[in-house]
Amino acid sequence: MNQPVEPRLAEYVFRWHDQATVVRWAIGLRYFAFYRALGGHANDGDLFRVEFRYADGAGLLNKLAVLGVVPPTFLPDAPRIEPGRAYPGDTMPPSRIPGHEDRGQPGWVTVAGDRVFVYVYERTFGLWVSGSCDRNDHEVTEDDYRVCQRLEAEFDRLQLATEVDRTREASSHCINRRNYPELFEEAS
Repeated sequence: MNQPVEPRLAEYVFRWHDQATVVRWAIGLRYFAFYRALGGHANDGDLFRVEFRYADGAGLLNKLAVLGVVPPTFLPDAPRIEPGRAYPGDTMPPSRIPGHEDRGQPGWVTVAGDRVFVYVYERTFGLWVSGSCDRNDHEVTEDDYRVCQRLEAEFDRLQLATEVDRTREASSHCINRRNYPELFEEAS
């Protein structure tokens, strides 16, 4: 029941990494998933990503603290981002955590000795890995894959596996067996 990989899909998914590499990454990671960039004017990049659930502000801060992440604290009168306003250069105020206006987005931090980007959503927070060694945050490499493997071992040690949220893995940008079974047929 081998279905051929549609040529436009193959061109998109395998632009930087061949099929064997992408499939190996997807199969080899338990919590992280590989996300292919939207590209174009979106100014996004490829990344490995995992998200964790939290119930409330205390739960968020506790889980981040377990990972060694402390989001910045804001005073009530700190500048806020004004929707629709253009901010030249680095003049934009820091982004706040939704529902926790006294806290800022962690951004680039170190978790278990490795550089990751942490972003907090309404009920989840994500760790993104890209550019671990070369700081090219638009592409992933074998170095990034190895960072994910080390972090997954740390998540196991910290007993965080049950907190992984896979909701965003339904995105067409997530290259996994569920979204693209035809890419994984030979690996089965």
